[in-house]
Amino acid sequence: MKHEHKYIALIILFVILVFSICFTYVFIHYKEKGSIEVIKNYYEVNISNAKIDYESSMSIKINNEENYIHVDIPDLKEKDVIEFSYDISNIGNVDLITEGYVITNLFSNVDTSNIDIKASLVKDEVLRGSDSKKIIVKVKYSGKNDKEIPHCSFNINYSFKELTL
Repeated sequence: MKHEHKYIALIILFVILVFSICFTYVFIHYKEKGSIEVIKNYYEVNISNAKIDYESSMSIKINNEENYIHVDIPDLKEKDVIEFSYDISNIGNVDLITEGYVITNLFSNVDTSNIDIKASLVKDEVLRGSDSKKIIVKVKYSGKNDKEIPHCSFNINYSFKELTL
């Protein structure tokens, strides 16, 4: 029985010795190296909360990395206004100025000059840090088409810049 206690004490002592050698080696040889850049002022725009009419068959896809929205409307009706909304949020701490928006990649089976797309975002509007703004987009088709149901798809691209005083 006495010899068993000596073996157990010897094993515990050996384990403590191995752990202390390992910890000493890690602390001596592995130092954190690198650099870090702390950004005190930044801005990031996030587009979210897209809302469409529940009776509509349109679809909206949001791309926050490139600040654009893709809209697909499969059934444009003559003289009707299709309306949808979404939120633009500045999740940073620097104020932004809206430089505006551009409609790109407008495709349709009808004459695109009869499609009017208006967004409620105003050029040179200030979007404060951590604020959001609801944007309402209205799409109106003013042409006549008796042959087939008009449809369209387009992108709304936004651009922003930092507010400098």
